[in-house]
Amino acid sequence: MPRPMPLFLTIDHFVPLVGATFRLPDVPGVSLVLAQAAPLASMKTGGVLPGITPRVPFDLIFTGPKTPVLPQQIYRMETDAAEPMEMFIVPIGPEEGGMLYQAVFT
Repeated sequence: MPRPMPLFLTIDHFVPLVGATFRLPDVPGVSLVLAQAAPLASMKTGGVLPGITPRVPFDLIFTGPKTPVLPQQIYRMETDAAEPMEMFIVPIGPEEGGMLYQAVFT
């Protein structure tokens, strides 16, 4: 059973998902694999919600097929390991065998 995703996501929610496949139901036949979840030490801590500790900024790197190249936008993402979520991803360039995408959380 997928684990619930809280409204205020941190890197700790994604580290266990490294290696997981994320389906994009609005882009038939395309899925991305979470390759990395890493803190962004060079960025300031993001906004603070009442009663919640400030989030350490982090990014997620996904790998996907070389084509189609997905434009930067918000995508619904589904994986067997967590509840569906929406995420803004940006293509950051090709690598051998596929395309890389990044999501940044401040």
